[in-house]
Amino acid sequence: MENKKLQSAENIRENTNDTSAPIVDEMEFIPAEAAAAVIEKETSAKEVKEKDREIEADAKADEVSETFESKEPETVTDEADEDNGVENTSPAYLVKLVAVLTAICTCIALLLAVVNSITADKIAENAANQQQKAILAIFPEGDDTREYITESGEDVFIVYRDGEPIGYCVSSTGSGFGGDVNVMVGIDPSGAVYGIKIVSMSETPGIGTKVQGESFLSQFNGQSDAAEADIISGATFSSRAVVEAVNKALDVEIDVYEITENENAARAARMIQ
Repeated sequence: MENKKLQSAENIRENTNDTSAPIVDEMEFIPAEAAAAVIEKETSAKEVKEKDREIEADAKADEVSETFESKEPETVTDEADEDNGVENTSPAYLVKLVAVLTAICTCIALLLAVVNSITADKIAENAANQQQKAILAIFPEGDDTREYITESGEDVFIVYRDGEPIGYCVSSTGSGFGGDVNVMVGIDPSGAVYGIKIVSMSETPGIGTKVQGESFLSQFNGQSDAAEADIISGATFSSRAVVEAVNKALDVEIDVYEITENENAARAARMIQ
């Protein structure tokens, strides 16, 4: 081998005229078999590294999948249903929903009861004031009013002037188009209609409310027993409601003089005691 290297160097010197060029005295050659072995070794090392990476990746993927599988199915299902907008109909959810709705309804009912208890007296006071105004509108000459409840439960207001009864008023109602029509009917001691006043109503404005006009109400004055009236065109239900209320009031028959005497006797007895 060394002889071959020397011969190669000598051949180069002989064939080269340029003395300034460097001359390689020795050259190292690697046999083909050794080179192939080195390449194969390097290739196998790369394959081993790639396999190791694949194994590590598979292990990480298995860990992630095991983590998701360890979750409870119900929790995952509920979250998925909520994300997809699916209504939860589980028994526990329904019981909770019913309990919440019951609590809300209870709070609202209590609030309404409190408001009603606070405003009930005021509402009753306003209603009494409206009735008193209606009575004074029918009997403007009266100076005293006494409430009287009949045996059948009708509410009657006896009107006095200088201590003598001049008539009485009956609070009555009739069924109109929009609800009850509350009417105060004034009756003289002989039992004839003395005057009428509408206390409250829910009839159609401009149509049903025409029955509040004096031209319609005054036609009842002087009537007794079954009252009659000309029906207003377009306000049939409202007109009939007033007629109904007047007839109910006329059905209430009382003797204002007898009631007055009894009340005066009872008052005198209480004073003596």
